[in-house]
Amino acid sequence: MEKNYSATALYQANQMDIRKFLIYRGIDFISKGAYSILKTEKIIVRGNLWYNKEINRGGGAIDFIRFFYKIDRTEAINLICNYYSKNTVEDVMTPYPKSDVGQILYMFVISYEF
Repeated sequence: MEKNYSATALYQANQMDIRKFLIYRGIDFISKGAYSILKTEKIIVRGNLWYNKEINRGGGAIDFIRFFYKIDRTEAINLICNYYSKNTVEDVMTPYPKSDVGQILYMFVISYEF
């Protein structure tokens, strides 16, 4: 059953740094400058954003957890909340400098079909 999460809780969950989360869970990356690539998949990660060029799909942290672990939205949010409960907010979120906004928007544009 779908839980009712506040807008603030959903926003915070979607701001989770995906790379930090996966490293915490023991997953390896190849670093390419500011971006990271999962060794087992062709997924590019930067902060709370991800993109898989092979399937032209990407998005925020909640979508990534749903895709990567093949779980529903409620389970994904619960997994993120559990991660937050074990770490400080500063450890799990990655704020972006204003200069990165263009690159972030580009990742979103290429990840969605119009």
